[in-house]
Amino acid sequence: MFFVYLIFFDDHNLIKRFRTKQEIRQLEQEYKYYIDEIETDKAKINQLNNDSIFLEKFARERYYMKKDNEDVFILK
Repeated sequence: MFFVYLIFFDDHNLIKRFRTKQEIRQLEQEYKYYIDEIETDKAKINQLNNDSIFLEKFARERYYMKKDNEDVFILK
């Protein structure tokens, strides 16, 4: 009887513990994903700050920037 109470009716029952552990695993995976994204973004920022050629390429591709004496044609 006591075990049935613990499994189903207790505030810290096994079902809640299982769901909580699943949620913790999912949150840990999301945490790792975002840490990797932060590292990638930091590397890109560093490259943008230090490499003028990369900065120019990024500005042209992402924001369609151009020099004054150029014409840009966008092909998709």
